[in-house]
Amino acid sequence: MRIAIFADSFYPNLGGLEDSTAILARSLGEGGHQVSIWAPKFTRNYYRRRQLTETELDLGPNVRIFRLFSLPLPDWIFSARLVVSFGAGYRLLKSDRPDLIHTQTIFGAGLEALWASHWLKVPLVGTNHSITSEFGVYFPFARKIFIRIIVGYETWFYNHCSIVTTPSRVATQAMQQNGLICPTRVISNIIDTDNFKPLADPLAKERLKSEFDLIGRPIISFAGRFAIEKRVEILLQAINLVRQRFPQVVLALAGSGIQRQNWQKIIDDLDLQNNVKFVGTLNKPQLANLFQASEIFAIASAIESQGMVALQAMACGLPVVGVNGRAIPEYVDETNGYIVPVDDYRAMAEKLVKLLRDPERAQELGKNARQKVEKYAKQNIIKEWEEVYNLALNQNEA
Repeated sequence: MRIAIFADSFYPNLGGLEDSTAILARSLGEGGHQVSIWAPKFTRNYYRRRQLTETELDLGPNVRIFRLFSLPLPDWIFSARLVVSFGAGYRLLKSDRPDLIHTQTIFGAGLEALWASHWLKVPLVGTNHSITSEFGVYFPFARKIFIRIIVGYETWFYNHCSIVTTPSRVATQAMQQNGLICPTRVISNIIDTDNFKPLADPLAKERLKSEFDLIGRPIISFAGRFAIEKRVEILLQAINLVRQRFPQVVLALAGSGIQRQNWQKIIDDLDLQNNVKFVGTLNKPQLANLFQASEIFAIASAIESQGMVALQAMACGLPVVGVNGRAIPEYVDETNGYIVPVDDYRAMAEKLVKLLRDPERAQELGKNARQKVEKYAKQNIIKEWEEVYNLALNQNEA
């Protein structure tokens, strides 16, 4: 099958959406499909500021990557690029016609996918990786207007698809409540269970801790964009309580973003300099190392459509303490961690202390977490994608 994947955010951006797009393309290529990825073009300065080499990802011989003209977005919105949609996707695909187009997003690159699907008369599969209405937090003075506009546009866009997928039931339900009427399917993002895995040698844990200069210290980790919706201030308040019982505890924060300055102020106000460490933006092997060096993964975000980093941490054998918001409870329960009320840092601190006090219980939950995530490994999820693609092709022929 020849598949064209469009995404508004892709490498050199690092994150759950970018990782899921890359691993999907690689896995499809390994299965013999011919895949092209259409993503924004980034400037040399962008690579340089993130200390990345200006080379394209190698996703295997069956995957090609093409870049579309794009403009920068303000950092306060999203540290990415906006593809300017003027039909380039159609013109470029016209001589290399795909069997199917799969869009990961609804903006510039998504529109290119929509136009190309219409003009080439090939089916369009749409995946929604986020619960868009939650991003009204970025427009506090016009939140209701923003939500009405963005949700209306999102619904219009996805109703032009043959099939729409989301990584959780709650994300699908939110779209249907907003007027989505086309067929849907819940498919988890592929979790890289080869890179993200428990340590074979428990003695290697201290060696990994040394890589982060945290030898002998219990680590609670979090990874993600440093953004308002991640609610990291709740984790900081929780760690302030946890350190009263475990003075050497460290909250390791992986990622980058404009909220770091605000979080640093909280750290300074609470005198948490010895209990919080920013470890930078990590690539996949480095992130796996952080999780393997940690005792617990914590997430306070209440807007996740899946929470891919939480599942990556689970794949490394970590118990998760998360909040009762959106999709997190679909993947975290009493068998692999704890769920606490949204914004309740005291309840979060209580569960973190409980796990640190009982390492055997934490290890048991971590083993269960790994077992739960194995169903989302690429060999299982790719079969689901092939079913969806074939269903879309059959609908198009009918």
